[in-house]
Amino acid sequence: ALGIFGGQGEGLAAVECHRQRALVGGKADFGRPRRHRVVRSSSESWRARGTTPCGSRGIHAAAVNARHSVDRHLRDDAIRFCSEIRKARPDIVFGADLIAGFPTESDAAFENSLALVDECGLAFLHVFPYSPRPGTPAAKMPQVKSDVIKERARRLRACGDQARATHLQNLIGTEQEILVERGGIGRTRCFTPVRVGEGYEAGTFINAKIKSATQQHLEI
Repeated sequence: ALGIFGGQGEGLAAVECHRQRALVGGKADFGRPRRHRVVRSSSESWRARGTTPCGSRGIHAAAVNARHSVDRHLRDDAIRFCSEIRKARPDIVFGADLIAGFPTESDAAFENSLALVDECGLAFLHVFPYSPRPGTPAAKMPQVKSDVIKERARRLRACGDQARATHLQNLIGTEQEILVERGGIGRTRCFTPVRVGEGYEAGTFINAKIKSATQQHLEI
């Protein structure tokens, strides 16, 4: 199964709502992701989003796995979607949820999941190993061995770590608009975490140059 998560808010009212959330202790953001079942969106709509002063520039997708047979059309849709949106918005960032070892996942299917990271240009991965829930249809399907699931999850996480590191390194030296959260952390428009330090009020925007990056976040 494959879905796309897009930013909720694109207007000033939405950003003000998130700013107020930060002021009362919640996390501030440019628009928390929400799920959409389809992976189609016109490039014109994303060009239009680029003309607005506010709005998230991050998209998160949920992919159970990237089987090339049954879900080939969904896999191709995801690759095409990312390519078309990136043409319209070069600064867009994509992330994905990936389950390792979903029932019937073959070696080839797993390799397709790994390949999808590069083919979609994913920057962030949330990887978790499959575990059966009693009474669900998936629990009745042929299961992947637990040691295989663990190894596949490890490889996916390593792939995700490399993708995130590349994304963070690419932002060093750039000027970013950052929405400050509590605890000395902020978020860029592409939802990348930034260590801004103390002295900034939660819910406010700052513009800063990215000077360095750790394995997890940017630093100004």
